[in-house]
Amino acid sequence: MELMVAYLKQSTDQNAFDKVYSIGASGVFDSPLYAIGETMTSQLRVRHGDQASVCIMSMPRNYFFVAYDRAVKPALDSALDYPLPAAVRDAVCSMAIDEAKLSACLSSE
Repeated sequence: MELMVAYLKQSTDQNAFDKVYSIGASGVFDSPLYAIGETMTSQLRVRHGDQASVCIMSMPRNYFFVAYDRAVKPALDSALDYPLPAAVRDAVCSMAIDEAKLSACLSSE
């Protein structure tokens, strides 16, 4: 995951995030991060419910990572919660987020 973040930081390609996502977390090409994405989605479902999870997945991809990061922070004592590596968190959290849209999405039930 951190190699993908390094690519995102140096790339000038406007579609870099989508490219990294499709390789690392979409499930295409036996992507290595698919299981991590499944775990992250499960945690979002536990914390916010099915509708909120579907809503998050319809938003830009960085919202998914931000929502996950915020969901696991309060409960990091759980063996099932994995914090995002600092490089990943910093990269996705530095991208523009519409807080009102994210909050509305997370509160949908």
